[in-house]
Amino acid sequence: MEPTISPSSKILIIMCGLPGSGKTTYRSALSNAYVISSDDYIETLAKQEGLTYADSWNKYKDMAEAFLMNQVADARMSNAGLVIWDQTNLTAKKRSRIASMFEGYTKYVADFTKVPYELILKRNSERKKVGRDIPLCVLNSMHNSIEDPIYDGYAHDVLECGRVSIKVAENFYD
Repeated sequence: MEPTISPSSKILIIMCGLPGSGKTTYRSALSNAYVISSDDYIETLAKQEGLTYADSWNKYKDMAEAFLMNQVADARMSNAGLVIWDQTNLTAKKRSRIASMFEGYTKYVADFTKVPYELILKRNSERKKVGRDIPLCVLNSMHNSIEDPIYDGYAHDVLECGRVSIKVAENFYD
């Protein structure tokens, strides 16, 4: 079920999934959304310095978190109707903290946690070519920390975006 958006709607979609699971691809189809993303911020700074995302991550991750809080304030002050929080958001605690910042919004979780891990590993390998790969030990740790969003009590609904076979996913995401 996709959320129905009217001019008076106030909707928050919290993306949930590993890097390379399709979160940003999904959000790019929702062109009228106010997007909150630390990756976008880090990528912009990396390009300005001629660095890769991977080389910039440690340098800018703290600044990116502060930038996210500014984006939250901007989204609320601008009365954004559709807000997408595009990060991994793998734990219930993290998703709940985000949801609490948007009182009065109907909250959805876009669940990409069911994307096959083999596909995540393949996509991570492909991301290495453009400097956006995640070290395997970090990716494995992230994979092991996933908490299924189906149990999140604050969410109006969970949009199951990643329940596809690896063959279907390869065709869709490649």
